[in-house]
Amino acid sequence: MGEPVEVVKCVTSDLYVPAHAEIIIEGVIVPNVMIEEAPFGEYTGYRTSPREKRTVYRVKAITMRKKPIMAVSNMGVPTDEGQLLRSFSLALEMEKMLRDQGLPITGVYMLPESTHHLVVVGVRPAYANIATQIGQLIFGSKLGPWFHMVVVVDEKTDIYDKDELIHALSTKCHPVNGIRIEKSGVGTPLNPYATPAERRLGVAGKVVFDCTFPLDWPAADIPIKVSFNNVYPKEIREKVLSKWTTYGFKE
Repeated sequence: MGEPVEVVKCVTSDLYVPAHAEIIIEGVIVPNVMIEEAPFGEYTGYRTSPREKRTVYRVKAITMRKKPIMAVSNMGVPTDEGQLLRSFSLALEMEKMLRDQGLPITGVYMLPESTHHLVVVGVRPAYANIATQIGQLIFGSKLGPWFHMVVVVDEKTDIYDKDELIHALSTKCHPVNGIRIEKSGVGTPLNPYATPAERRLGVAGKVVFDCTFPLDWPAADIPIKVSFNNVYPKEIREKVLSKWTTYGFKE
């Protein structure tokens, strides 16, 4: 930290590489020679593109530390390390972007199982149609082509709890009024649900699910969530929790 990286000279060239790298692969790119790339899975859990010819890299030497750590991401159906890393890092990126825009969000989460196609945003609804605004900002961002679905929930829903998310989606999102569809958003050629034409053109459908109750509803018309924390007095909750294990339940 705060010091230059220690380097050593390569075995087959005059280039220098980090001295403490796990593995160094030396070689040359062969000009004007291309061969078909072996079929690989993608982060979506599918292989959506045909085998194509790629540049050839001819290996001349491999050096390594003793017992090197070889980091490999063998992408496929969820959940692998690539999906985990991308979901967490991209969620933080989107959260920062939305906060920089001054939106009253409570957090952003991407379920690794969704291969980061689905973005969950918690918000304190301050005005009508805020869910649509959030979706437009996410889809219009530099990372927008990778995101296809945005679910917006209010601050009473724990965005990190899949059970709460499914409950909010199935009970608070109006099947007609709560869904915003964009037919020709910017997509990627790796999108499994896209048609072949959409993949070639880089377009994809997008959707926003608004799982918040309308702000113009009278307070008396807003359904009350019936949960342990909402409807039972504090003393009852504390009594039950204090005796939880004596009832035969695990903590």
